Amino acid sequence: MERAAVALFVGPPEDDVLARVSGPGLVLTAGPGEPGPDVRAVGRGRWHGCFVHVDRWTTGDPPLSYHPLDAGQVAALRAGRLSVLSVAVGCGSG
Repeated sequence: MERAAVALFVGPPEDDVLARVSGPGLVLTAGPGEPGPDVRAVGRGRWHGCFVHVDRWTTGDPPLSYHPLDAGQVAALRAGRLSVLSVAVGCGSG
């Protein structure tokens, strides 16, 4: 059985992302990860035997169509005044 969840955090740009993503038993390290056209891996880790991926969106074009930003958020992201982080947690054999 596999389970996964993704959460988006939209807010002001943050240089120390890993300091902002925390929880009991969560161990994160910076990157690595192949940069994609729309996201950059900023952290990878483990939480109670599950994987955790933290990615920062790098463009104003959401990589996932079911997480739309409004026009003001897209403009702020492109101008560097807004940051979008995607935090994914997955558990199971996958």
